[in-house]
Amino acid sequence: MWSLMMRKNNIFAGNKFFAFNVWDIKSAVAVIDTSLEMNIPIFLQVSASVYSQIDVKGFIDFTKEYIARKNAKVILHLDHSKNVEQIFEAIDLGWDSVMFDGSTFSLEENIIRTNQVSNYVKNKNVLVEAELGIIGNVRDHLGERDKTEIPITMIEEFINKTNIDMLALPIGTAHGQYIDEIPVINHAFIKEIDMTFDIPLVVHGGSELPLTELEKLIQHKNVKKINISTDIKQAYRKGILGSEKNDLLIEEGFNALLVEREIYKSIKNVVKEKLTVLEMKDG
Repeated sequence: MWSLMMRKNNIFAGNKFFAFNVWDIKSAVAVIDTSLEMNIPIFLQVSASVYSQIDVKGFIDFTKEYIARKNAKVILHLDHSKNVEQIFEAIDLGWDSVMFDGSTFSLEENIIRTNQVSNYVKNKNVLVEAELGIIGNVRDHLGERDKTEIPITMIEEFINKTNIDMLALPIGTAHGQYIDEIPVINHAFIKEIDMTFDIPLVVHGGSELPLTELEKLIQHKNVKKINISTDIKQAYRKGILGSEKNDLLIEEGFNALLVEREIYKSIKNVVKEKLTVLEMKDG
């Protein structure tokens, strides 16, 4: 498959990605179809919390078959798992990429558990993402920029003692819905990391950022992956509201397929908007 071949040849060489969180087959299809139409590779993500609630075997069997049949350039990623055994299971089932989130552990424990994952994927062509420093939720002190800078010495120790493919660091963004409070992103810190380390960075909390901010982020040489979750969930909601506005939810003659179509189109519109940023990047 494309993702496995790319892994062997350094998937981040010349490539940048948006990563979209989904929760079922239908949301996955909407994201994959948009990627195909625009011919832009993506990460398709399932969070650890979603993973624990779905029919995992059924999801990956369908998704992998759909990706292969459509010849889509998609990397299936397990996002924010703190459970090493869950990660091992996902790898065995065929996930292309996994994230061990050891951000709430001590540095030493984070290194130990991250290496458990890295060692498990040896010769398996699976990407490993790690997190150092806590990337909180929107409600957790959004905008306190001084708290986003992890000491360079700590980052150096973590990178030197782990064998990871990408790293998530707090840069001012947060998980969840920003509403009216747009985060202040620490671009100077991103540049410092780029000048000091050769490690692909992952931006968490990319939803609801203005397109101009996404464009600025993607221009950083070391920013290789930007995660979008909340915007996909809101697209689902907007699809339902659009169905109501268009009288598709009335009882008489109700057609579930028409509602599903509205949701599908709403998710596609969000994915297309984000991927357009990659079309505009300078390279």
